[in-house]
Amino acid sequence: VFDVSVSIENGIIEILGTWYDIGWVLIETKSGKNCFVPTAGVPFPSDAVAKTLAAGVETTTVGTTMKEAGTVANNQDPHSDLTHKMTSRKELLGQALKIAVGMLNL
Repeated sequence: VFDVSVSIENGIIEILGTWYDIGWVLIETKSGKNCFVPTAGVPFPSDAVAKTLAAGVETTTVGTTMKEAGTVANNQDPHSDLTHKMTSRKELLGQALKIAVGMLNL
């Protein structure tokens, strides 16, 4: 039995013609309190998203498509290359995790 449960997931969403990768952090306590926090969105190249959707998201990711095209070095953290090393997937998710922990006063 755990005192808290933490779930983390990333996904892409199109807003006004631009695709963004947004991470989501959910923390739920054993008593039922929860907090759901998004990360800042990082714009992803539309051509990479289109190619990934055509190939099928069941078999590949936009990060993998960008790595294969030479756009990014790390398919697990395209955020780092896309932001010229100003932030990373780990930093974005870490910030959202800290917000959720603080909101729940854990």
